[in-house]
Amino acid sequence: MPFYNYECVSCNNKFEAFHAVNDVLNTCTKCGEQTIKKVPSVITATVRDTQRQQAGDRVKEAIEENRRLLLDAMDHNKRDHKP
Repeated sequence: MPFYNYECVSCNNKFEAFHAVNDVLNTCTKCGEQTIKKVPSVITATVRDTQRQQAGDRVKEAIEENRRLLLDAMDHNKRDHKP
């Protein structure tokens, strides 16, 4: 199971959660509000030669997930700021 980074819109709490890909996290760990959003994370890896392909695949998946999150955030901002 991977770690995910979240930020609460209400209290600006930034936290990490460890859960399955299909699990949904809705509640801030600090204020208890249901105003959290998933935020992109920084990827670091130390690998051996035999693990490079697997690590490369994981990094590519993380990059695609972060790209999707950023595009969703940009789209959300555009909708909020229409005249």
